[in-house]
Amino acid sequence: MKQFIHTHRKALVSGAVCLMLLLSLVGGSWAALSAPRQQPDAPEKKDYPGLNIQQIGLRYDRQSPTQDGAAGDDTGDGQAQQNDPQQETPPQDEAKPNDDQTPEEQPDPGDQDQQPEQKDDQDKKDDEGPVDEDKKDEQPQGPQIATDLRNCTISQDQLQNDLFRFTAMVVGGDEDITLQVRIKNSQTNGKWLTASGDDYSSKLALGRNEITIVMKRGSEIIGQVTRVINYQAVKASEDDPEKGDNPPKIRTNLSGDTIKLTNRNLTFTVWATDGEDNPLYQDHITVKLDGKEVKYSTGSGASGLEYNLRLDGENGGRHTVTILAWDDKGNSTYKTYIIDYDAHEKGEKIGTATVRLDLSVLGLGIIEAPVSTDIFQDVPASYAITEVLESLGYTVSYGGTLDSGFYLKRISRSMTFGSAQIPRELQGLLTGDGFSISQPGDYQNSLGEFDYTRGSGWMYAINGSYPGRGLSDYFLSDGDTLTLRFTLAYGKDIGGGSASNGQANYCGTWIDGRYIPNHTYKDGKCTICGAADPAGHTHEETETITKAATCTKAGEKTLTCSVCGETHTERIPATGHSYHTDCKYTGNGYTLTATCTTCGQTHTETVSSDQTWEISRTEPTCTSPGSVTRRVFVTVDGQNITADVTETLPQLDHTYDANGVCSGCGQRDPSKPEPTPDPEPEPGGEETQNENNENAA
Repeated sequence: MKQFIHTHRKALVSGAVCLMLLLSLVGGSWAALSAPRQQPDAPEKKDYPGLNIQQIGLRYDRQSPTQDGAAGDDTGDGQAQQNDPQQETPPQDEAKPNDDQTPEEQPDPGDQDQQPEQKDDQDKKDDEGPVDEDKKDEQPQGPQIATDLRNCTISQDQLQNDLFRFTAMVVGGDEDITLQVRIKNSQTNGKWLTASGDDYSSKLALGRNEITIVMKRGSEIIGQVTRVINYQAVKASEDDPEKGDNPPKIRTNLSGDTIKLTNRNLTFTVWATDGEDNPLYQDHITVKLDGKEVKYSTGSGASGLEYNLRLDGENGGRHTVTILAWDDKGNSTYKTYIIDYDAHEKGEKIGTATVRLDLSVLGLGIIEAPVSTDIFQDVPASYAITEVLESLGYTVSYGGTLDSGFYLKRISRSMTFGSAQIPRELQGLLTGDGFSISQPGDYQNSLGEFDYTRGSGWMYAINGSYPGRGLSDYFLSDGDTLTLRFTLAYGKDIGGGSASNGQANYCGTWIDGRYIPNHTYKDGKCTICGAADPAGHTHEETETITKAATCTKAGEKTLTCSVCGETHTERIPATGHSYHTDCKYTGNGYTLTATCTTCGQTHTETVSSDQTWEISRTEPTCTSPGSVTRRVFVTVDGQNITADVTETLPQLDHTYDANGVCSGCGQRDPSKPEPTPDPEPEPGGEETQNENNENAA
């Protein structure tokens, strides 16, 4: 090696100098690209919303076998002690298919100005391709691709004129080097884009968009890079809680939209489905507490995602929980919950809870009257359940401790369980599911894990839902009902199969002392148990409103068939506002007040005469006033609201002629005296006067 270096020293030095000059030129090109790009004749800053404005260089690839336009396959880049019967570990919950993975979002563009570009592993793979380690120093320098195209996630409101824009160019190449760019998405399987200089633009399809930049010398492909753009629709928000033609449905086990809480440890479950009732998974659900995202702890899309909140503040206060769910078709739903937290110190009493024991799977139903027990701040539910059981005379056997890893193994009390008998229908499902049924040795006096079947054990439900954590990790709230249930089938027989990683659903549940059927019929047969669909069966459904619709928010109702017990939920559309209107003429215009008779929302608006039209008029006279009735109209929440308002027209003045008489009504002007009539001549007066005149003559 030393001999080689000595012999070729001059050539190596010359090559190094050339290499430094080339790198200097390329670095200058990159520096120019980092500044705002300018058109030749009219300097103008280029904006690329939603993108990281950076350039990446690709090594010259002489080994690419791909020819002329055929780019080939482009590549882009728990809690311990769950609420399970504690003995076997069944298969994991279902997970969302990994067909549409999206790349991790890049940092904000502003962050990139402060630090050198950090390429991810996939970028490096795409940029460099395979390199022989022994010959990497001999790799010739060649043309490179410079582009601001990066893996990213953007939304509709980040685009200009609905177009995605980026820049790509060749640096260090000759005139024989060209670029071709294509896009692949759900709407096209390889559309080639036309450049305007070095600028490219394209419409995106919702979801995954792969953009591949191909560098060619003549017909030979000498390098390429692929980036993935995840395009999202503008999502719902507090001001616009539903987006799209078929928004998702969000359901939780929270009671009402406003929750009063003394427990600073809040555990709740979110179920979200798209408009076609398919479950949405964690990558399509975001939960935030006071604007900060909360990660889910357990669960899956179908069984619900469980979230755990710890409320801060020594003096309590108001907190906001928001849930956003969306699909890949531009539909989304936004839901808000308000939590009024009344702070309490650790160990301080925060309320009471109710404990129940349910042995319906053994035909025993609820075996104890519900017991009320005090609960305390930051004290786990394991304490409450243990104290209640011991107060009822049971001996409690458990694993772990009351503070960590607690799970209930067995409870014992003399002659308590001797009359147990598994319901016949449940026996058939158990054997069909591969369970062997046996009688426990001490069946009269105790009940615990592995009794009757290998899938037996104790589980607990809170207000009907099964938490995905053990009792030592759960904290009760005031008013909670904790139901301790025995299961024979990893929770599948009591509706908690998802919480215990159950392998299959059963066509019903044995809870609260009764059997609740839930068959799923297809082609005349239940897909779970094989029961025949009753011939000529007509659903006779009863309706239960589970969430009343309001003027602005949709509600939900549950329909239950009285014949087969099948249930399903339906959406109740928002009722819309029902306005009562009041309108007054104020002299300068018309003030209309619209008040919703349902929720009390009020809208007041003053309009001018050009927003009215006249519907009737009575002209005034000199003896009586007139009136005009106008219809005032405004638009409130998309509704056209109208109101009629009558305005009095003042009485007219009298119009008197020269004789003081009104030309309109004939009334005489009271300010002028009545005219004096000429006196009547006396009878015979004229002859007497003539006689007198004659006598005088």
